[in-house]
Amino acid sequence: LTMPLALLTTFIVMYLTGESINTISMGGLAIGIGLMIDSGIVILENIFKKKTEGMSIKDAALEGATELAPSVIAATLTTAAIFVPMLFISGLAAQLIRPLALTVVIAVSASLIGAITFLPMLSSKMLGNVQAAFDGEGEKVDRFNRMLNKMTEKYVGLLKWALGHRKTVVAAVSATVVGSLLLLFFIGFQLMPDSDSGEMQIEVKLKTGSQLAQTTEVVDIISDRLAQYEEIIDITSVTIGGSAGGAFGGASGTDQATFSLKLVSAADREQTTHEFIGTVDSLLNDIPGAEILVKEDDQGMSTGAPIQVEITGEDLDVLGDLSQQVVWIMEDVEGTFNIESTASEGRPEVQVIVNRELASQYGLTYQHVMNDINFAFNGQVATKYKEDGDEFDVRVAMPEESTKTIRDLETFLIRNDEGVEIPIAAVAELKQVQGPTEINRKNQERQVNVTSDVLGRNAVEVTQDIQKELALIALPDGYEISAGGEAEEVAEEFTALGIALIMGIVLVYMVMAFQFESFTYPFVIMFSLPTMVIGAMFGLFITNIPLSITAFMGIIMLAAIVLNNGIILVDYTNILRRRGMERMEALIESGRSRLRPILMTTLTTIFTMIPLAIAFGEGAEANQPMAVVVVFGLMASMVLTLVFVPVMYVLIDNLAVKVTGWFSRNKSEESIEGVKRGE
Repeated sequence: LTMPLALLTTFIVMYLTGESINTISMGGLAIGIGLMIDSGIVILENIFKKKTEGMSIKDAALEGATELAPSVIAATLTTAAIFVPMLFISGLAAQLIRPLALTVVIAVSASLIGAITFLPMLSSKMLGNVQAAFDGEGEKVDRFNRMLNKMTEKYVGLLKWALGHRKTVVAAVSATVVGSLLLLFFIGFQLMPDSDSGEMQIEVKLKTGSQLAQTTEVVDIISDRLAQYEEIIDITSVTIGGSAGGAFGGASGTDQATFSLKLVSAADREQTTHEFIGTVDSLLNDIPGAEILVKEDDQGMSTGAPIQVEITGEDLDVLGDLSQQVVWIMEDVEGTFNIESTASEGRPEVQVIVNRELASQYGLTYQHVMNDINFAFNGQVATKYKEDGDEFDVRVAMPEESTKTIRDLETFLIRNDEGVEIPIAAVAELKQVQGPTEINRKNQERQVNVTSDVLGRNAVEVTQDIQKELALIALPDGYEISAGGEAEEVAEEFTALGIALIMGIVLVYMVMAFQFESFTYPFVIMFSLPTMVIGAMFGLFITNIPLSITAFMGIIMLAAIVLNNGIILVDYTNILRRRGMERMEALIESGRSRLRPILMTTLTTIFTMIPLAIAFGEGAEANQPMAVVVVFGLMASMVLTLVFVPVMYVLIDNLAVKVTGWFSRNKSEESIEGVKRGE
C-alpha cells in the first residue's frame, strides 16, 4: 500500500522539476520500484518478529518501527548521498544520470517516509489477527518457512566457519575481486549500448559530375539486390540527386542517391540492425563505379563516428596524402568499415584569376569584374513579389542557355564605366581545377578527418589497433595525427563518472559516520562494495556486454543498494551488543535475524530488474547493461556481504581495540612519568 503513494509522489516531483517520462527515467523508476519496498520490508519484518515474540500489535508496531528506523534512514540517506556528486558532472553521462538519479532518490525518499509513518499505523490496524511461526517448534509451519529455516541454519553454520577462518575468507574474497577486475580485458569498453533502432541508410556516390541516368542505373541495381530481403525490410524510400548550387556555384547532386530503410519489428527478425548493416554492406560492395556507405540512421544521442582520426597541417595536398595513408591503414584493421575522408575527390570548378594591372588599363577593378560574373551566372534579387500572402524573390540573371558551359564564361563580356564591352579573357585567366569539397580548421590550422564505423568488434579495441599503426607514420614537420572518436569519449566520461563515484562513496561514509557516531563501523560497511564488483564484472562477461556509461550507472546504483544490507547487519549487531550480548554471539544472531529481510529486499530489487536485464521490449537495450550489473552484482553481494562484512567487523573491531589500548597505555605512561617529575 505504500508503493502507490511513493509512485504518485515521484511523478508529482518529476512534473514539478520538468523531467519527462523516457527510457532513462523509466529505468530509474524500475530500480526505484525495487528499492521502494526495501524500507517497508525491514520495518514490517521487525514488527512481525516483535509480535511473534508476544508483544501486542500496537507495541510491536511502535517497538519494531523505532528500533530499526535509524537503520532504514541511514540506508536511504546513503542511496541519496551517492548521487549528489553526479549532479556536478557534465557531458553525455550527466544527461543520462540526472533523470535516473532524480527518479530513484525521490522514490526511495517517499517510500522511507511511508515506511516509518504510514506502515506502522497500518500494521497496528491490520496485523492483529495474523499468526505465523518462525522456528516451527510445536507449531504448524508452511513450506516456505521450513525452507527458509533450513537456509538460515546452513547460513549460520557457514558464518561460524567464516568467523573462525577470517584470513582464509579475506584472501578468497580479495583474489576473487582481483580476478573479476581482470575480466575487463575480455569485456571491453563502449560509450553507449548498441540500439536496435530498425532504421538505416544507404548512401550512394558516383564519380563527380555523373549524370542522373547513371545514378538511376546504380539505384536500380541496389533495389534489385535488396529485394531478396523483403521479409526484413518494411519500408524503403529513395532520393536521387540533391540540391543544385548553380552552374558554377556547386555540385549538381545528380551523382548521389540515398536509400532510407525501415526494418520490421525486432521481434520479427533474427538479425539486429547492426548485423543487417554488415550483411547489406557485403551485398553491395562489388558494384563498379559507385562508393556505397551503409550505416545506421542516427537516433537519439549520437556522438559521431565511432572511429575518428584528425590530421592537422597547412598544405591541403600533404594532408590529402597523409589521409590516404590513414585510410589504407584503417582498411587493414579488422572491424572497420564505411571509411570516409574529408579529403575526398574534389568537385570540378573554374577559377577566375583577375590580372589587376590589365583590368585597370581597361577601366575595370577586381571587384567590378567579380561582381559582374556573380550577377550574370548566379543572379541577384532585385525585388520581392507578393501574392495571396506568399512572398517570392524576383532574381535577375542572364538567360540560362547563356550560362551553361565553360565556353559561355570564356566569351562573357564585361562593360566598363564608359560603356565599352571587354572580354573576360582579356583581363583574367580561367583555370579548370578540382576544388576541395570542404576545408576544415581546428585551432586555426587546416584539418582533414578520416572516420570509420565498426562492425563485429569494440570501437575502443579497434582504435587501439589503429593507434599502433599510426605511430609508425613518418610525419613532416608541422603535421600531427591523433585518433579519437568513441575511445576518447569513453575515457572522458568514465573518468568523470569514476571521480563522481569516489566522491559519492566518501560522502556516504561521512553520512554513515554521522549516523553511527563512529568512524569504525561505517568503514566495516564499506567492505560491502568490493563484493558487488565480482557480480557486476561476471554478469557483463557472461552476457557479452561491454562496460558502457549505462553499465557504469548500474555500478553507481549498486554501490548505493549493497551498502543498505551492510548497514542493516552492522546496526543490528551494535543494538544486540548494547543489550549485553557478546560480539561473536551478536554477529551470529544478527546474521540469523537479518537474513530474511536482506533476502527479501535484495530479491525484490533483482526481480524488478530482470525484465530490463533481458531487454524485454523495443528500446530496452539502453538500460540492459545497467540492469545486468544490478542483478548479478546484487546476487553476489547478497551472498558475500552476509559472510564478508561480519568477518571484517571482527578484524576492524580487533584493530580498533588494539589502537585504543596502545593510546591508553601511552597516556598512562605519560601520566606516571608526570607524577614522578612532580607535574
